[in-house]
Amino acid sequence: ALGITFIPSTDSGEIYVYMSFPGGFSVDQTHERVLGTEDLIRQLVPEIDTAVFFTGYASEFSRNNANSNTGYAKILLVPVSERDRSIHEIIQEIQQVIPSKIPDIDLVVENGGFDKLMGLATGGAGFQIRLSSDDFEKLYDTALTIDRILGDDPEVVKTVIDTKIDGETIVADLALNYLGILGITSYEAAITSRILFTGMEIGQFSESAAQSISTSS
Repeated sequence: ALGITFIPSTDSGEIYVYMSFPGGFSVDQTHERVLGTEDLIRQLVPEIDTAVFFTGYASEFSRNNANSNTGYAKILLVPVSERDRSIHEIIQEIQQVIPSKIPDIDLVVENGGFDKLMGLATGGAGFQIRLSSDDFEKLYDTALTIDRILGDDPEVVKTVIDTKIDGETIVADLALNYLGILGITSYEAAITSRILFTGMEIGQFSESAAQSISTSS
């Protein structure tokens, strides 16, 4: 009669906004969209106390791994006692309005506080459905079908399929028996393959060094 919940959602006044754009976007294009998103969110959410928006980073944990087509924001709201809406109502409005106003954006809005910690501990917020198959096409079509069904549920705020098919992947199947005959370890083979496909940074060449070489010669 009273109803139950396993771990109730909290309202700590923290909101995290994750933005991603098409793979070919430059930093300038992404920055323009991030600024537009910030303007809209500030209009939608007068309850904002402070907000910080970043361009080129996918999350608060990717500061050492810049990406030209991603951005994220951390928003702090005024205390619960000073606002009429809950954080869940605010998150839902952001999630619904922004994608309809900002072109090419893929948006995920998450609650902070204890909900954020639980998401980190369990591998993500909300419910997860994991699919596996040898047939990638069938697998992806099934994921899209589930995504559409869940998207029709008014209780579902956001669905995310974490498989991307807009890139190319090269898989190297190394013959371990030949490696053994040649005396090459799997680690050496992996390092060599990486250098062949992606190159290796061995140093930096500065203009002052070039002038010095030219003078000495």
